[in-house]
Amino acid sequence: MSILYYKRLLINSVVLVFFLISCTAFASSKHRDVSVPPNYMFLQNAKLGILKSTKKQGIYQLILTNVQPYVTYFSDRPNRITGLMSIDNFLKEWQSNVTSGFKKDAPNVGIEGIKLNAFSRSQPISVVMVLSNPIYDKKANTLTYTAHELDAKYAPVVKDGTKLENIALFIDNIGSCPSCCCGFH
Repeated sequence: MSILYYKRLLINSVVLVFFLISCTAFASSKHRDVSVPPNYMFLQNAKLGILKSTKKQGIYQLILTNVQPYVTYFSDRPNRITGLMSIDNFLKEWQSNVTSGFKKDAPNVGIEGIKLNAFSRSQPISVVMVLSNPIYDKKANTLTYTAHELDAKYAPVVKDGTKLENIALFIDNIGSCPSCCCGFH
């Protein structure tokens, strides 16, 4: 065999080794750091909703209709876990007695939607509240939460009866989420 053959073989081998090393470097960045427990956040969507005030100042009923049948969850870095779970499994997280669970420490929520106005142009609305006491009516496809203003001593954040369309709820994190694994549940 010629020297040219061995030179090409050596060059190809070096290129292959560098390629394999670079693949390993990229693959290792995708490993989860199991020493850091994941915190999960949630995204929930509905077609329509209404915020109805209760008899207590700063406390509303958030009634969502045409709710998506699943909730998206994702974890913060470095874990970067994502998936979907059914509403039923999501609501189990509200009944859990885990120290960092929603039952013991109600989550904040960012509510985004389009405020429907009868006589003027619709406008986007963003409000941050605290959610508790979810009640899901699967047959009617409605989900009702108790929603508290974060600081009720100031003027109300929203007016009673505020109607919203294309609602997205960005629900604060939970430290432990047994339902948050393995994709769709």
